[in-house]
Amino acid sequence: MFEVPADPMAGIPAHTRIMVGVSGGADSTGLAVWAVRTYPEYDWYVVHVRHGLRDDEADRCAAQATAKRLNRPFLEIQAQWKAVDQANGPEDHARQARYAAFVVASKQLNTSYLALAHTADDQAETVLLRLARGTGPSGMAGMWPVSSRLGLTILRPLLHWPRSAVRNLSQGFPTVEDPTNADLEQRRAYVRHRIVPALGQARPDKQSAVPAISRLAALQAQQRMLIDHLIAPYVGPSWGEIQRISDECAPIVQKELIYRALGHDVSRALADGIERLQRGERVDIIGERWAARDRFGWIIGPKKIAWSINRSPQPELLPDCVRRGSDPLKTHPLPWKVPILKDIDIHELRVRYRLPVDSVHKGIFEYFEKSLRKQLPVVYTAAGNVVAIGPSSTLPIGHLGANVQWIAITQSHQL
Repeated sequence: MFEVPADPMAGIPAHTRIMVGVSGGADSTGLAVWAVRTYPEYDWYVVHVRHGLRDDEADRCAAQATAKRLNRPFLEIQAQWKAVDQANGPEDHARQARYAAFVVASKQLNTSYLALAHTADDQAETVLLRLARGTGPSGMAGMWPVSSRLGLTILRPLLHWPRSAVRNLSQGFPTVEDPTNADLEQRRAYVRHRIVPALGQARPDKQSAVPAISRLAALQAQQRMLIDHLIAPYVGPSWGEIQRISDECAPIVQKELIYRALGHDVSRALADGIERLQRGERVDIIGERWAARDRFGWIIGPKKIAWSINRSPQPELLPDCVRRGSDPLKTHPLPWKVPILKDIDIHELRVRYRLPVDSVHKGIFEYFEKSLRKQLPVVYTAAGNVVAIGPSSTLPIGHLGANVQWIAITQSHQL
């Protein structure tokens, strides 16, 4: 019932424009050859990212020659180093800059599809690197045949192929070997040339451990899909940038939700540390985010969220399920409809965070747990009168028209 799709290309309409990332190496060249010859009905674009970390002219020439031989358009794009805020080492830094470049290319080509040449060997290396970092079951699922990142749909159609078979596809095409692939100072190269062969020697048949690790990743992916199905009832409308995990969930469900809210690339130790937070405790975590625990459970979200106002076409009062002493995020009342008692020029409204002068509205703030109160946006008029309090979306105030009688306060889903 729960299976990882065997063919990532299934369901993509013919004539769809798809980028195929070609570094100039044998793996990505093999992917390009396979893609164009196996699926001629798609509009393939060969995209080459230049990192500029070394003399990579030969790489560019090889990628361009491959595109020419396959009679496909070629696009060269520079790595977007400035788009990377934080990275776990130089390899991750380069990876993020490369994905950011593909985003730029996708806008130029007006497509969101990107095919990458990850193989079963890459999958095994990824799983082993995550294990060394302390990942959990979801991290052991490795890469998926179809995934999304930065708005791109990532296709890995050769993820279950051995690297040798993919490289055989590139025979007769010009290719360049990246010297960092043999640099044992690089973590992935060390795993590739030292750890994976050693695991093969540890097997009774002395054969490569790659197929076994690849099967493990596929089984873990199926387990993750099953867990997705089981925890779906606990993921409500408030599961956006701010994620609420209830104390009423079973402990095993709490653990899984905390791990997912933090992101699958984090270590299990970090997730366990968040789970052990005492009520009233709050900690900063990676990615400019924080985690806190109150009497209702855990809250995980970004430190900064943009706020503004959206119109409500029909007046509705604060939902009945939001009562003093209840948790508004737990009961999922979002979006809220908060009444303004009279017409107000929308350009007179302002948004800020809570100030001491708002103490007169103490009753409204008490709907929220203390750990949330200082982060709530307060909507007020030019005269200083507070008209609404609560989470909101990111629509500009000036786009809402001249006058508005009711406003909707909704949770932001953007940083």
